[in-house]
This record gives sequence, C-alpha cells and structure tokens, in this order.
Amino acid sequence: MEVKEPAPSYEKKRYSIEEYLEMEEDFDIKHEYYKGEIFAMSGPKVRHNIIAGNVFGSLSNSLKGSKCRPFNSDQMHQFLSMRYTKVLTL
Repeated sequence: MEVKEPAPSYEKKRYSIEEYLEMEEDFDIKHEYYKGEIFAMSGPKVRHNIIAGNVFGSLSNSLKGSKCRPFNSDQMHQFLSMRYTKVLTL
C-alpha cells in the first residue's frame, strides 16, 4: 500500500502597500502589487512598445488644451492595486 503525504502548505508573505513602495525603490525591475502579493513584471516586446507609443501620442494630441494629462508606463497608479499601466490619463 502506497502512503501519500499531504502537500506541504506554503505560507506566502503578505506585504503592506507601504512595504511594497519602499521595496520598489530598491528593485532594478518593475513589480506590481495585488492584495498583499508582489509580482515581477516581464519586459515589453517591440510591438507592444510601438502600440503603447501610438496610443500615448494619440492621447497626448487629443488632450491638448484640457486639464487631463497622459502618462507612460513608468507612472505607477493605484486602482484596486498598485500597477504600472501602459498608458494612463489623469
């Protein structure tokens, strides 16, 4: 008779937003924060950068004269989680 051991339970450390923001300053790569967990982001591909650049340029032209401003993927925002978006308008 084969005895099957239960799978080990791995507790993931949960981080506060403050801890995440402090750690993010020291990281060499970008991470996203979601419900206490931190996830490394992969680097974008050329096609992705072309599309994001086109969207940013179009938004920038469309928003001239308004109070809204477009931001690129280096601008972190908080909307349900801490994320870097490809293009953000505020």
